[in-house]
Amino acid sequence: ICEELVSFRRRLCDDDNDCAGQKPLRDTIAATLGIDDGDPNIRWDYTQVLTKGATGTLVKVTIYQSQP
Repeated sequence: ICEELVSFRRRLCDDDNDCAGQKPLRDTIAATLGIDDGDPNIRWDYTQVLTKGATGTLVKVTIYQSQP
């Protein structure tokens, strides 16, 4: 599973603050999927986009199935 969290911000944060700011969302996504957010089968990617428009977060979840 790959979780991509893209924050649209008026001012960019440093990497550790961006990641820490996404922690409640990460916990909620994992709980919704019924998995632990620290599961090694999940990859969490964080990206920031500087915007003069609306702020918010885009969440993209990609689930890969194992091949038989």
